[in-house]
Amino acid sequence: MTTSQKYSFNGKKRALIIVNDHYHEEHNKLSHSDENGKKLNDVLEKIGFVSQKITGTKQIRADVKAFAETIETGDLVLFYFSGHAYPMDGENYLIPADDSDMKVETDLDDYALEVHRTLDRLTEKHPFYII
Repeated sequence: MTTSQKYSFNGKKRALIIVNDHYHEEHNKLSHSDENGKKLNDVLEKIGFVSQKITGTKQIRADVKAFAETIETGDLVLFYFSGHAYPMDGENYLIPADDSDMKVETDLDDYALEVHRTLDRLTEKHPFYII
């Protein structure tokens, strides 16, 4: 015997898409992040997501904070990052496209996004999240 369950969802579907193709340092440039982010954005909007696509510039922290402030309790949130990341001292950092000011590892704290802190900010109104 099979049973069907109906799920009710009253929140909004929100997506934050960060893409970095055009890193300042030539050897860090990527070729498909922006296009992949655009395709994902298009698909998400077709299934009802309010999507915000940004390029990870120096203001990346402010952009994430502003997006997080739009999240309401009960919303479904998707976070997508395409770009370079770097591990340091047991933490992972998402590198912004404007990497010209990053000269040494300790610059990560000043310019990059720490993954756990970012996820904590995006899930403040939810007791758990799945990655």
